[in-house]
Amino acid sequence: MWFSYRIDMSYLHMFIKYDFQNLRDALVENLVLIYYFEQRVSCLLKSIT
Repeated sequence: MWFSYRIDMSYLHMFIKYDFQNLRDALVENLVLIYYFEQRVSCLLKSIT
């Protein structure tokens, strides 16, 4: 009983850690995309005006 509980807890911990890592990676990717997009937009605006 205690052994299976321990396995469940370690699995849960691993799952949460993996999930947060994915979330963080996605956030970083989105931030990079947003940054590049804003740079492009500002360049376009500068060339138009």
